This record gives sequence, C-alpha cells and structure tokens, in this order.
Amino acid sequence: MTATGLGFPATRPSLGRLAHLRAILAARLWLAAGPAWQQGCAWWHSERRLRADRPAAGRAEHIPDAEIHWPSVDGTQYAGQVWAIEVELTPKPVARTTRIIAGLLSPMTYGQVIYLTAPKARPVVMRAAGSLPPGDQARVVVRDLPAAAFTPEQHR
Repeated sequence: MTATGLGFPATRPSLGRLAHLRAILAARLWLAAGPAWQQGCAWWHSERRLRADRPAAGRAEHIPDAEIHWPSVDGTQYAGQVWAIEVELTPKPVARTTRIIAGLLSPMTYGQVIYLTAPKARPVVMRAAGSLPPGDQARVVVRDLPAAAFTPEQHR
C-alpha cells in the first residue's frame, strides 16, 4: 500500500470478510463491463475511500460498500447521479435492512440504492424495500449478484 501511494493500511482481511470482499469485487467488475459504464464514464468509490473521507468521530450513518459516480456527460443516461452499492450475501434482520436503505436514501444522499444479493438475502432486501414509501421504493434496485461473486464451494 505504501508503494501505491494510497496511504491505506495494509492489513489482512478477516476470514469472515473474504467472501464479502470477493462479492464486491465481482460486482464491480460486472458493473464496469456494461455499456452504460463506458458510455457514462462512471467511476467506483470504494468503501475504504468513503471511510477515509469521513472521520469516524461523529459518523453515525451506514457506509455503503461503494458508490458509483456518473459524471455530467452530455447525452448519458445517468449524468450527475451518485448511486450507493450494497452487496448482501446473508440476510440481516428486516428492520436493520430497512434502516440502512432509508438512511442511504435520506436526505437524497443517493439517487439510487443498488442491492446485489445472494438468493438467501434477496427476500429480506425485497421486504425491506417494499416497506418504504412509494417514492423511495422507486429508488431501490435489487438484482442478483453475478455468478463470479461465489466460489464453487458456496451454495447459492
């Protein structure tokens, strides 16, 4: 990390986080391979960078796994938007998931919240999104994680 000049500490992730980190990377590669990404000149802002930008003192809000920034490029579909990306492998309680989504949407923090989910987590995320006011529901997109997010040993 020192050699890259990024200034992040070089630490080993906990074993429990490896599957989640793999899924986030798979989601990033999958999204970046789409035509909208290239046409819109989108860029990825990782959770690590988001945490570095927001001091822990006073930070009460949930930090998404990443943000996608769509610059204001004429003629592009998502110009000027910022999306929150959440990767969910295991279901959390519905109330907690609802609080996370509502926090990311209010006050207009993100234009959209994109949830990429494993099959086990999808019903909880769908219930949480469905419990939001209609205007907020329209700003939540729930999709399956790409197959590359899972190791062959993981049961989908």
